[in-house]
Amino acid sequence: MRPIPPTPGNLTKGYVLAGPTRWYGQHRAQIRGLHCYFLDSQFYRFRTVADGAVLRPESIELFGPGQAQGPHRLVWEGYRARAVYVETPTPGGFEGQLDVVSKFLEDTLAARQQARLQAKNTR
Repeated sequence: MRPIPPTPGNLTKGYVLAGPTRWYGQHRAQIRGLHCYFLDSQFYRFRTVADGAVLRPESIELFGPGQAQGPHRLVWEGYRARAVYVETPTPGGFEGQLDVVSKFLEDTLAARQQARLQAKNTR
């Protein structure tokens, strides 16, 4: 894993995954990015960006049919995690993005960001 340079004010640490294996290795040409994010050294988010024609069927195979939220968005709600697949039109077709997020850490991060904003506004 290669660290992603930190963004000012960002509370998570991101990494680019190098040398993907298994499904990701087989579809290396269609994948534009594999990223992992951590909050307090705990897994927070996994993000894949790839050709939608490849990523959408794989997401459905992994998680099931999902809950459609419009024609270009699928959501899978689990007890501890949420997966969201979104397609964006591009000149060459659709770019797909799959995010798998820890719900607990998502809430933790939102609370910290809200506390930071409130502290900033009280100064």
